[in-house]
Amino acid sequence: MIRTVFRLEPEEKDWLRRCARSERLPMAEVLRRALRHYRVRRETPEVPPSQLLLWSDPGLWDEEAPPWEEARP
Repeated sequence: MIRTVFRLEPEEKDWLRRCARSERLPMAEVLRRALRHYRVRRETPEVPPSQLLLWSDPGLWDEEAPPWEEARP
């Protein structure tokens, strides 16, 4: 890994410290996870709001296999 130094506002640092403590993780790991999450969101094509509604509704199917996916063995 490459070591990186950057500046945070005091309230951001406080939030990061609280978040890391509550999850029992180093602050660097919280930042790495946040960066991965941000990167995936930026690199993934935008999903239409109507599709998000479908995904958020539990419906009558198993949560692991909604009807628009192929049946899993």
